[in-house]
Amino acid sequence: MSTIRKGPFYGVVAVMVVSSILYFTILLAKPSILDTFTDFSVAVLSFLPVISGFHLVNRYSLDSPFGKCFAFLTAGSSLWFLGEALWPVYTRILKVNMPFPSLSDLFWMSGYIFMGLGAYIIFTIFNPIYVLKRRIILLTLFLIAVSSVVTLILTPKIYKAPPLNLVIYNYYLIADIVVLGLLSTVYRVFRGGKISKAWLILTYGITIILLADLFFNLATSIESETYLLFSDLIYMNGYSLLALGFIAHAIEF
Repeated sequence: MSTIRKGPFYGVVAVMVVSSILYFTILLAKPSILDTFTDFSVAVLSFLPVISGFHLVNRYSLDSPFGKCFAFLTAGSSLWFLGEALWPVYTRILKVNMPFPSLSDLFWMSGYIFMGLGAYIIFTIFNPIYVLKRRIILLTLFLIAVSSVVTLILTPKIYKAPPLNLVIYNYYLIADIVVLGLLSTVYRVFRGGKISKAWLILTYGITIILLADLFFNLATSIESETYLLFSDLIYMNGYSLLALGFIAHAIEF
């Protein structure tokens, strides 16, 4: 594969590394401005999957199954970007210290629907029932169900918050688990093929975002700036991985 075609991939990797280094540099040198840095950095990095996603949609066109798949994934990424872009409006312009729940949550929650639909469309092309062993499918469904039930049980115990907040916390975590299950299944469908790496990277991206959501929920439930800043670092890397997954798909397909 030519280096030119891999240029955007290496570029996002560089941005990912540099942004993480800057995070820790600011943390050590001038922690008072770290929240300003993360507010804008998360918004900027969340735009990377949108750009790479639109490139894929344009490449495949909406008439193709892959085009429809990435149209939904890009729509979901766009809604997540809008939520992230709105966050600094609350914190920097409106001076809201911990904007939760807010309009950002509506964008983030809506984004999961499109992400799930995007992964599901792949199943209309390659039905996992005919590609994967039945026990793998059943195991995946079992793990999704168990993880969701455990989340519902533990969320009120871990996060001390009003009922509406608990509903949002549960939604984020269960939606992460469902999308993660769908993407991991897609990866297994393509495993061994050229584009399998792209789906594996996307799976890693959602896994990282799940971890970030755990800390975001904790941060907003106890109003901890420390946990919020740490979740921002994780989000920065999660969004970068989603962009890398999209770019890897464009390179390998």
